Amino acid sequence: IGGMVLHRGGIAEMATGEGQTLVATLPLYLNALTGKNAQLVTVNDYVARRDRVIKTLGYRIGPDEITDVLHASGQILEAVVTGEPDAERGQRIVAWVVLKPGVDLQSLTRHCRAELPAYMQPSRYEMRDDLPRLPSGKYDIEALSRSVSG
Repeated sequence: IGGMVLHRGGIAEMATGEGQTLVATLPLYLNALTGKNAQLVTVNDYVARRDRVIKTLGYRIGPDEITDVLHASGQILEAVVTGEPDAERGQRIVAWVVLKPGVDLQSLTRHCRAELPAYMQPSRYEMRDDLPRLPSGKYDIEALSRSVSG
């Protein structure tokens, strides 16, 4: 059905990720055969989130689960959670945070210990004055990683 909508020039929004490109290939092919301009653009948040999953100690953790707990503390302005390679764990959890004025890191750490299971505890907290962003407004994860390694 999505393919028919696209072939007629409509917009088909699909909630799941893996089938979007497949559904679009038939109308793309038909339009190309008839000499019409044929372009395919997909935006796939599911794959982007899947690729950010942190694999540690045999667990698969979505960084947003930890970020939500950090924000729920009421002690931060911004936070990003990433994984970095670790020989023993697979990945080590790193929390990049911008603390609210007057908040100390020990208080935030206590909150996370009380709210998160041990395997979801950040191994390291990186405090920053701000977190780098891409032109799209999303956090620049690569820039954060480079700021530690380089």
